[in-house]
Amino acid sequence: MVNSVDILCNFGSSDHNILEWVVQLSPATPMPCRPTRDFFKANLPAIRQFLKDINWSSTLQGSANDQWNCFSSIIESLENKFIPLKTQSTRKKKAPWMTYKAVKLVERKHKLYRKYKNKKYPAYVKAAREAHTEMRRAKRSFEKKLATNINTDRKSFFAYATNRSRAKPVIGPLVGSDGNTVAQSHEMAEMFNAYFASVFTIDDRATLTSVEPAYRGSEQDKLFNIQVDEELVKKETGLHSFR
Repeated sequence: MVNSVDILCNFGSSDHNILEWVVQLSPATPMPCRPTRDFFKANLPAIRQFLKDINWSSTLQGSANDQWNCFSSIIESLENKFIPLKTQSTRKKKAPWMTYKAVKLVERKHKLYRKYKNKKYPAYVKAAREAHTEMRRAKRSFEKKLATNINTDRKSFFAYATNRSRAKPVIGPLVGSDGNTVAQSHEMAEMFNAYFASVFTIDDRATLTSVEPAYRGSEQDKLFNIQVDEELVKKETGLHSFR
C-alpha cells in the first residue's frame, strides 16, 4: 500500500525531517469532479436588473411556503443563467501569501536535499536560506498589503485573520431542558429554533397593568410640536461643525 517514501529537508526551523510517501488506494466508487458555481465571474449587473424588473407583489402569492418556493426557483434560474460553472482543480493549494518566486525556491530546496541527503551541504544551505528569506518577505508583503487595503477589501483581511487564528469558533454541544446533551447539527438547530420561537409570545392584554400618565399639567401646556434646527443645536452645544 505504501511506496515511494522520500526523506525531505527539515520541517521549518526544527531538526526534524519531512517524510513524503505515496499510498496506493482502491476506492469502491470513484470520486466525481463535481462542478461548482464561479461567483467571481457572475454577471451581477444583469442579476440586479432582472430582480429590479420583477413585480414582487404579483409574483409572490399564496402561503409562505408557496412564496418561498417561487423565490427560490427565481434565484436558481438566475444562477443557471448568469453564473458560470467551474471544475475544482486537483492541484495542491498553496498559501495565499506564497509568490511564484517563493514556490520555485522551495521546490529547488527540496530538489537539492533529495540529491545530496545532507542538510549541511553548501548548495542546500544556500538554497534553504534563500527560500526562507523569500517566504518571510512574501508573507510580510502580503500582510502589509492586506492592512493597507482594509478599508476597501475587509473580506480578505478578516478571512486571513480568521484562518491564522488558533481559536476556531465551535458551536455545541448543547444541554437541553431535560438534561440530555445534544451534539448533532440538526438537533442543535431544532433546539435553537425552539428557543427563539418561545420568545415570540402573544401578550394577554386583559392581564396587563395600566400605567398612570406621568404628565399632570393642563392640556394647553403640553408640548406637541418641537422645532429643532442646526442653528439651535450649534447655539446650545457650542459646536460649529458636524460629521
